[in-house]
Amino acid sequence: MLVFVLSILAGILCVQQMSTLPDLLWLPVALVGIAGFTWLRWWKTVSFLVGMVWAVGYAANQLADRLPENLAGQDVSVKGYVADLPEHEDNHVRFNFNVLESAKPVPHKLRLTWYYPDRIIKAGQEWTITVRLKPPHGTFNPGGFDYERWLLLEGIGATGYVRGKPEPKLVGNTDAIISLPAWRQHIAEQLEQLLAGSNNLAMIKALTIGDGNSLSPQQWEVFRQTGTTHLMVISGSHIGLIAGLVYLLMFRLWAWTGVLAWSPQKVAALVALLVALFYAGLTGFSVPAQRSALMVTIAMVAIVQQRNTRPYHVLAVALLAVLVVDPLVVLSAGFWLSFIAVSLIIYVIAGRLSKPGFFRGGLQVNWVTSLGLAPLLLFFFQQVSLIAPLANLIAVPIISLAVVPLALLASLVMLSLPMLAAKLFIVVDLALQGLWWVLVKLAALPLSTFTQSQPSWWALVFAIPGILLLFAPKG
Repeated sequence: MLVFVLSILAGILCVQQMSTLPDLLWLPVALVGIAGFTWLRWWKTVSFLVGMVWAVGYAANQLADRLPENLAGQDVSVKGYVADLPEHEDNHVRFNFNVLESAKPVPHKLRLTWYYPDRIIKAGQEWTITVRLKPPHGTFNPGGFDYERWLLLEGIGATGYVRGKPEPKLVGNTDAIISLPAWRQHIAEQLEQLLAGSNNLAMIKALTIGDGNSLSPQQWEVFRQTGTTHLMVISGSHIGLIAGLVYLLMFRLWAWTGVLAWSPQKVAALVALLVALFYAGLTGFSVPAQRSALMVTIAMVAIVQQRNTRPYHVLAVALLAVLVVDPLVVLSAGFWLSFIAVSLIIYVIAGRLSKPGFFRGGLQVNWVTSLGLAPLLLFFFQQVSLIAPLANLIAVPIISLAVVPLALLASLVMLSLPMLAAKLFIVVDLALQGLWWVLVKLAALPLSTFTQSQPSWWALVFAIPGILLLFAPKG
């Protein structure tokens, strides 16, 4: 299974190296090749070609949903809704807009800027607006942020701004929680009311609803220097941890009730899956959350079906599901960091004659992920934190075992028990205050980070066997 999925991944990566997509006339040739190699039972070649065909087809469909060149710079009337939490700046608001109706053929998802808005813009609102659009474009310096690639990964087919005339019209006010964007907007507003004046509001919003737009550049810099950026977004580790905690709790509670008509493992797996999907929904099902939710779903379904699985087999099925849903995800650094981190943890811990204890296992995972991901971090971001092992040793237990569970519980009871939610968020706020003080002190240490130009791909190739050898069992 693992070889089969890696062959599909290789086919997708091969397509990403092409300067232009192959002509669709090559599709019959590829299908004939797949049929021929299937008859010969060359399964690796078949899976490689399947990966190429799927990547080409998916990318062609994505590129087809882009603004036609003849509509660039023209005013177009569109009707749709604000698809995500808006980003408020001093003189403008930036947001994603899903198009429902349009006078001209425009992409279904737009990235818009509204300068000097005279009304409050919220997620979930329906608007009829006139926009001036342009095809996705971004300046790109080597080692810098590739804005155009980010737009492609997000499925955004055009960028532009809202015109003041004709005047925008609010079609539907969705203050009531009737949609996922409006629900996230409501939670964000409740957090702002409960935590008014708190210096940690931005961090709580990032950990609760995946909204990192309020984090200041200073905060992001401290997280980068301490190697804790992954803790300030709803990542795979958070969703997986919540699913694991809920599974363990429900397993014990259901076994304690004595109602064994349904297996405690199945009940715990189903409840953990629902909670994981709820937590992923708090982020608006962002790309990392989708990937994590898929992995948790596969693991929990395997428990429900009582499948005797191996760790790498589950990881391979999760990788296959992610590539099927979105083959363009291979362009994301988060894709590689998350799957390689899990692979390294399995490589170091699984299949050993003696299992490490809780504390020793936590130290081992922290060391492996900090050192094992260093070459990738240098390759993608040209920076690696030298104090990340120490910072994560302090931050991971606080965030994972206290802040995230309490914040999620507070979000669940916010509507029915606002007083309890407020008290829980006070505890979360105090924990983050102490953690922030520690991170600032660590970031101020000399030589806290190591920075260099992007290493070449062959240096990365040599680093991989070095890491595997370093983490291999003794002897």
